[in-house]
Amino acid sequence: MSTQMLRIQDDVYREIKQLSEQGGLPMSHIVAKAIEEYKRVLFFDDLDAAFIRLKADPSAWEDERAERAESEETLMDGLKDD
Repeated sequence: MSTQMLRIQDDVYREIKQLSEQGGLPMSHIVAKAIEEYKRVLFFDDLDAAFIRLKADPSAWEDERAERAESEETLMDGLKDD
């Protein structure tokens, strides 16, 4: 695997180093986990914004609700709830 250099502030370096020592993981692993988490945050922020836009459009929101109602009917499998 190739590596690259990245310049970061001293305080950020110290925090990564502390987390690395605390968790017993390589610093690169800490950074990779932080990136994964940030990507998740961005994904859900985008999802939330899209949902807000959907609800702001009455016609589109009604279409969504109708589609959900159709989907709920497909779950009627005749089995009793646990």
